[in-house]
Amino acid sequence: MQKKKVLICGAGVAGLATAWWLNRQNLDVEVVEKYPDFKQNGYMIGLSGPGLNIAEKMGLKNDLLQQNISIGENLYISKTGKHLHRLNYSKILEELEFLSFPRTNLVRTIYNHTKDDLPITFGEKAISFSDHAHGQTEVIFQSGSRKSYDLIIGADGIHSDLRSKFFGNESQFIHHMGYSVAAFTVDIPNTLQTEFVSYVEPSRQSQYYALNEKQLVAILCWQNNNISSIPQNSRAEYLKNIFSGANPICLERIELAKSQQAHIYLDNMAMIEMPQWSQGNKVVIGDAAYCMSLLSGQGAGMALTGAYLLSEGIKRHGLPNGMVYYENQLRKSILRLQKRSRKIASIFIPKTHYGFWLRNLSMKLIPENLLGRYFLKNIQSEIMDSENGIQEKN
Repeated sequence: MQKKKVLICGAGVAGLATAWWLNRQNLDVEVVEKYPDFKQNGYMIGLSGPGLNIAEKMGLKNDLLQQNISIGENLYISKTGKHLHRLNYSKILEELEFLSFPRTNLVRTIYNHTKDDLPITFGEKAISFSDHAHGQTEVIFQSGSRKSYDLIIGADGIHSDLRSKFFGNESQFIHHMGYSVAAFTVDIPNTLQTEFVSYVEPSRQSQYYALNEKQLVAILCWQNNNISSIPQNSRAEYLKNIFSGANPICLERIELAKSQQAHIYLDNMAMIEMPQWSQGNKVVIGDAAYCMSLLSGQGAGMALTGAYLLSEGIKRHGLPNGMVYYENQLRKSILRLQKRSRKIASIFIPKTHYGFWLRNLSMKLIPENLLGRYFLKNIQSEIMDSENGIQEKN
């Protein structure tokens, strides 16, 4: 019997994890990635709950343990240099199994467990699709090649091309959280006073942590309804304008990113909300289907979980019923986590000086052990929300 052919567009966490699982079902799987290499988004992600369980099923856990970065303590500093408060994450998380590392590390780890078993083509993009009466879809690629597939999976991120082609314009599904975010890595010796340092003020903040002894990662967030497309070579100047008057260290590191020609990730903080994730023999997964924003704390975990549930659905029920199974199993968890993201967004960066003062006062007055329990309870609730909507435990 001829193998079913599967095309996965996108070589991120969701795409590579889906490829890993489907390849073990005797399916003919191909992955294409439009970029020439992995995107260098150096921001830290956390893995816990079902996502970490799936990583263990895939045999990734030992590799990820070796790359785990202790997030220790976060020191909050005002724009004038005053130490406001500290959060000891190592104490907060000591009761949880929780791994943290740059997003790219997770992608490369999955890739290393996948690359020898199936074709992954970088610098390639599907540009045209033609459905045939027998159920397959012919795809024309940017390179000019043509192939037909039984299943096409869009795992190409929050700004998914495949979603736009088959489900509708991005504006129908994207929900802006009221913030923009930038991230970059610069070459500079580690001189941080603790594992994380955050410079905070009303409407904006910048956070820094050491990737290693010679590299520093910066994550900048600010209140903004919708950022337009800004060319890569203009982003440093744009950030200097946004953070004009901020703590001098913030501006120095933006200038360093400019002088080193560091790649600057820049986007709106947003969620994707779709009424359905599949249509015919096309399905979207990960951020392309249900991006929960950086505020959710479970984005990578839900990408891994979605990949597992989609493959499990296809194994149990075939096509197209397997895609219905995947959505039925996962949607409740996604809705819960997106609801949490909305709540967090309302207080993430206080807009007014009064709101900023009130948050800092609360952090000072609440005893450290009670504050730790509060944050631990929130993280545990995230994990429960990510688990409870998945009705069948496999």
